[in-house]
Amino acid sequence: MKINGFLVFLIGFLLVVLLTNLYYPLRYIKYLMPLAAMPIYFSYSRIKLSSPSSKYYFSILIFYVIIFLFLGTNDYLFSSLSSRYIPNVVFVLSPLLFLIFIQPLFKYELIKIYVLVIFYFNTLIFILTEGRDFVSLFSGSISFSNALLASEFPTESNLAYVFGILLLFFILERYPFGYKLAASILLILCFKRVVMGAFAISFGMYWLSDLLKFNPRKYRFFLATVGVLINLLFVSFTSLIVKGEYDNYIYDKTGVSTDRLLMGRKSLYTIAFDQVGDDGWIGKGIGKVDDAIYSVYNLPINLHSEILRNYLEFGIIIFTLWLFVIFYQNTFSIKSFSLFVYLNVLLLTDNVFIYFDIMFYFYFIILIFLHQQEKQIEAQQSES
Repeated sequence: MKINGFLVFLIGFLLVVLLTNLYYPLRYIKYLMPLAAMPIYFSYSRIKLSSPSSKYYFSILIFYVIIFLFLGTNDYLFSSLSSRYIPNVVFVLSPLLFLIFIQPLFKYELIKIYVLVIFYFNTLIFILTEGRDFVSLFSGSISFSNALLASEFPTESNLAYVFGILLLFFILERYPFGYKLAASILLILCFKRVVMGAFAISFGMYWLSDLLKFNPRKYRFFLATVGVLINLLFVSFTSLIVKGEYDNYIYDKTGVSTDRLLMGRKSLYTIAFDQVGDDGWIGKGIGKVDDAIYSVYNLPINLHSEILRNYLEFGIIIFTLWLFVIFYQNTFSIKSFSLFVYLNVLLLTDNVFIYFDIMFYFYFIILIFLHQQEKQIEAQQSES
């Protein structure tokens, strides 16, 4: 049987992920993956730029490049480029470019193999990295209520982001119950509150849309507008938290401080709002939030909210445009809309936008949904 090139690159990528999980200092190797795949793309003679998948990925790529060039030029001419400008641009574009370069090798009939390889590899990574802490769960000293409040659990892992995506995919694609159960257990063991919340919200959106026979594609403009407004509401709400408007209420209800409940995020948000500011129409430029946090802690600490970061660095105009475009682009089906809702919730309180693994899995699942849509269109055309 002929070896599939997409599967080879996928396994190569997963081996790099495994290596970097076992030896953290090598984590940036993943961002070199597009360089390995680029020659394959340009040597491939059957690239269909007119296909829905090519249009989707290239439109997003061009859109991001325009934003980054504009903000970079603005900083260069009127202020100064952040030392984090180039790294952050690379972090955002790398997973997208990697998927674009290996896309011509993608085989629709091998989807199940691709997905299960991803699932089994990440399960192996979980066992190798968190397996020894699994025993402590049987000690009887673990309180799930306390863990939910403090977000502290022996087997807590960033792999939750992956298992959340996979569990949602298994449900949307009606995989056997065993896969859903396994992904659910792994998601719970990884114990990321925001991921469990994101999954619940995205699955709820899918279930409700399916129940009501609601087609998001017909209401893309409306849904994108609502999505922008919800995210802007989150920004406004966060600014009130930074000002301490809810400190007393949170302490009365939970017995812990706002900063403790948010795992130190309030302190980071306060630095970002105070030093970068939220009154710019154009924004302060890419990397400026990182610079502000570094100036206080003298450590490279992420803000843990891509929505807030992009709001402060892009400015209200570009931020609104960015949100609208990515909402609109990812609302081409019930499945894609549900998956993007999952990603959007993660973007509220974490920095997955620059996580190579998570964004690659997101773009990969979107590729599957785009091919499904393409097959449906071809079937309808053949019938007519």
